[in-house]
Amino acid sequence: MKKSISIIILVLFLAGCAPTAEQVQKAIAQTQTAMPTNAPVATTIPTSIILPSPTFEATSTESIVEINQELKGALAKEISSLDGVQQLDLINFGNNSLTIEVKTAWESRDNQSDVSYQIIQIVSYLCSHLKQDYFEYVLGGTTPKFIITTYSKTGHYKYQSITDYDTCVQVGNKEISYSGWVSASNAGFK
Repeated sequence: MKKSISIIILVLFLAGCAPTAEQVQKAIAQTQTAMPTNAPVATTIPTSIILPSPTFEATSTESIVEINQELKGALAKEISSLDGVQQLDLINFGNNSLTIEVKTAWESRDNQSDVSYQIIQIVSYLCSHLKQDYFEYVLGGTTPKFIITTYSKTGHYKYQSITDYDTCVQVGNKEISYSGWVSASNAGFK
């Protein structure tokens, strides 16, 4: 009997210490607010990229080489400064595309999509300020695309996106979200 009374008192005591439904909801809300999201943080506006004149007109093959070299240098500087980029392997203009390949600082798949999105944000700065015909000229085609590939540190994981010009402009103008970009550019591990 003494044991039963002790158990009843203990149960009543513990029941009195339980949080209310309101307290539980508040704790859940605070936890969800503090949880990290899957969307990467927006990068800053590229500072080393100098845009050509808005009235740009192609005059010769020489100018294309000069433009590509200047853009390549500016892109390399911006991309190399991103957190998580261990090595910039390739920036290539031609065949109707701008191709960028980087090796990330992680051995696993972690953060590769974030780095890819930060790179397209840098490229989208150009897209949102330059007309499509500019890219058609410097990339040598009529439907410019931007191919970004990130590899894990060991090379075991490859994340790739192929973004068209219109989607690139939408990223630059913040008209499309991270998940919208992933879907539109068919981004994912290949």
